[in-house]
Amino acid sequence: MVGLIQASGTGIVVRKCKESEQGVYAFSEKPKLDRLTIGKNNIHLEDAGAVWDVLAHEATRIPQARNGGEPVVKEGFHPRVIRRLKAQAPHDAAVLEERYRDADALIEMVGPCPPQAARDAGRRRPVRGVWGAEPR
Repeated sequence: MVGLIQASGTGIVVRKCKESEQGVYAFSEKPKLDRLTIGKNNIHLEDAGAVWDVLAHEATRIPQARNGGEPVVKEGFHPRVIRRLKAQAPHDAAVLEERYRDADALIEMVGPCPPQAARDAGRRRPVRGVWGAEPR
C-alpha cells in the first residue's frame, strides 16, 4: 500500500499527531502539500494491522481531496458500501454510525477492508521504516 500511496505523489511521514488522531492526510494546491501522516504517539508502529488501518483510512482521502473534498462513491452506491463495511468491519461501521451521519460517514469511511491475505502479508513484514521520511 505504501508504494501505491507514494506513486500517487503523496508523501508519508511518521510523527506525533493530536491525541484524537491516529493519522492525518493533508492536501493543498497552494502551497503545495500532499502528505499522509502516521501518528506515532497514538498507534503501535510494530503492529502492521494498526499501521495498515491508518494507511487505508487516510489513503481514502487522496481521491477525495482531488475531487474537491466530495465523497468518491456516488450516492446510489452508499447503501451497498455501508452494507459491505458492516459485513467486513463491523467495529468500524459502528464507530462511523455513532459519530457521523450519511455523507459525512462516507467521507470518513475506510472503505471495504482489504482481503485477509493482504492483511496477513502485511503482518509478516517489518513495519518501522518502510515509508519515506519526508513528503514529496
